[in-house]
Amino acid sequence: MVVQLSNVWVSGTGQPLGLLDGIPLSFKDNFSTKDVLTTCASKMLAKYVPPFNATVVERLTEEGGGGAVLVGKTNMDEFAMGAACSESFFGRTYNPWRSGLKFRLLSEKKSESSSSSPLPVGDAQQPEEWFIPGGSSGGSAVAVATGASFAALSSDTGGSTRNPASRVGIVGFKPSYGLISRFGLIPLTHSLDVPGVMGRTVEDVTAVFAQLHGLDHRDSTTVEVDLKQNSELELSGLRIGIPEEYRPSYLDASIAAAWDETIELLSKAGARITSVSLPHTKYSLPCYSILNTAEVASNFACYDGVQYGHRSDRAGTLTFEDEYTATREEAFNDIVKGRIIAGNYFLLSEHYQRYYEKALTLRRLITDDFEAVFAGKNGVQCLLTPVTVTGTMSYREWSRLDSTEEAIKEDYCTQPTNMAGLPAISLPVKVHPISHLPIGLQLIGPRFADYSLLRVAGKLERLLAFPRLIFDQ
Repeated sequence: MVVQLSNVWVSGTGQPLGLLDGIPLSFKDNFSTKDVLTTCASKMLAKYVPPFNATVVERLTEEGGGGAVLVGKTNMDEFAMGAACSESFFGRTYNPWRSGLKFRLLSEKKSESSSSSPLPVGDAQQPEEWFIPGGSSGGSAVAVATGASFAALSSDTGGSTRNPASRVGIVGFKPSYGLISRFGLIPLTHSLDVPGVMGRTVEDVTAVFAQLHGLDHRDSTTVEVDLKQNSELELSGLRIGIPEEYRPSYLDASIAAAWDETIELLSKAGARITSVSLPHTKYSLPCYSILNTAEVASNFACYDGVQYGHRSDRAGTLTFEDEYTATREEAFNDIVKGRIIAGNYFLLSEHYQRYYEKALTLRRLITDDFEAVFAGKNGVQCLLTPVTVTGTMSYREWSRLDSTEEAIKEDYCTQPTNMAGLPAISLPVKVHPISHLPIGLQLIGPRFADYSLLRVAGKLERLLAFPRLIFDQ
C-alpha cells in the first residue's frame, strides 16, 4: 500500500462538516489528490503530484463536502490493468485471509465474536503462498477488509471493484455509468471507467455513494437524473433473473454451488426466480478486449516523457523518437505495453471497421440484452450472477498462468455491466470449503436503479449473515 497523509479540514464552527466528518477513507492511487502522490502504481508516474483533487476526493473530504479524512492512497495493478493486484511497480498486495494476521470472526447470526478463528491463518514467512486479493483495486479492498479505512474508493472498468471485493469478503459497488464524476480519475478506458465504492457493509457503501453522485460540469459524461428508488422493495415477490450464459464450463464448482445455494435461499424468502437469457454474452470478452485496448492506445499517447512523468536517463543522447521509445519501454510493464500495441493494431485504418466498429455494434447488442430482461411488468428487477469464475489462488498458482489472458477471463461475469452502464454490487456469500477463502456473488440492476439495487443487496446481506473479519493488532 502506498500511503500518503493529507490535511484535515477544520470547520472552526464546532459543527460537523458532513455525514462522513472525521471518517477515515482511502483512495485507489489513480484518483488525483492535490499535493499527494498519485502514481497509478507505475514507474511512469512514480513522482507525479497533482495540483488538484478529483471530484470524488472533493466531495468526500473537502470543506463543504463530506468531511472525511484521506488516510492513504492504495496499491493497484499498474494503470488498473490486472486481476490480482500483482502488477504494481511498488510490489504486490496480499489477501489478509490466511495471511498469518490474527483475527476474530464476527457472526451476525450469533451476534457475537468468536474468540479464535477456525480458519487456517497461513504462513506469512512464505510470500509465494500468500493469496491474491484480486485486482485491479486490490489495495482498496485490503484497506477496508483489515479495518485500515472505513471505506475506500476504487475504479471499475471491467470488474476491478467487484473482483477484489469478492476475494477479500467485503462489499464492492459499481454505480451506473454517468452518476459519479470521473474528473480527476486517471483514465484507462473512458467509455467504461466508473468510480466504485468498497465497504464492509451495504449500509456503509450507501452512505459514501450518497455523497458522491450528481452532475459535474467538469465531466461531460455525468448526468442529472432522478434516481429510481423503491423503499417498499422486499425479497418476497422480488423478480430475480438467473442468466443462463453466466455458467461457463470453466466456472469453479464451489462458486457454482454457492450460487445455487443463494438462489434456493432467496426462493425460500419468497423471491420469484426466473431463468433469463443474455445471448450476446458469449461475444462480450472479445468485444471488451478490443474496446479496452483501443482506448488504452489512445489515452496513453500522452505519456511521452516530455511534459510530465518518467523520462529516460538517456534522453540527452537520443533523438526525440528514440527518447519517446526508451521512456515508454522503461516506464510501462509488459501488460500495459501489450495493450497499447493491440489497441493500435485495432485502430489501424485497415482494421478499424473489422474490429473496432464491430465491437461497438456488439456492445449495443449486449446492452439491448440487458434492457430486454429488465423491460416491462414481467421483466426481472435484478440479476444474480457469480463475480469471478475461479477460486482465489496463491501467488504461486497465479504466476503459472498467462496474466493477460487470465485477467480477461476473470472479467467474464463483470465486464458486460460496464459495457451496458448498469449498476452492480458484489456481496460475500460463503467461505470456500477447500481454500477457506471468501466467495462473492453479484447483483445487477437496471440503469439508474442504484438505490433500489442497494436496498435489495442490503436485504440479501442480512439473509446471508456472512461473518466479518476483525483483525487484531
